[in-house]
Amino acid sequence: MIGCAIIYEGMYDYSEGWRKAKIAEIGFGREIAMRSSRDCRKEMPTEAVQLGGFAVVQFEGEAGHQFRIAPLPKQSTLQLGDLVYVNIVDCARPLIPP
Repeated sequence: MIGCAIIYEGMYDYSEGWRKAKIAEIGFGREIAMRSSRDCRKEMPTEAVQLGGFAVVQFEGEAGHQFRIAPLPKQSTLQLGDLVYVNIVDCARPLIPP
């Protein structure tokens, strides 16, 4: 039996938690009040949250549309509506533009 894997851009493996997503909201620190299935800010040191930028991203999960609050890359130019890759199992991984 041959298995198949989904690999985005030749390097973002679905089985390692990478998903295509769309930015629904952007904010700094605790500015984002929207709820999500996972909020990576809860897993980060307080000072990192206070100084960092975050985005709510929407992606297709097993139960349909899901939301995640994930860190933006440092010096990010990402904007509302941009497509990105989000790692849904590792909050230390910032969003990655395609």
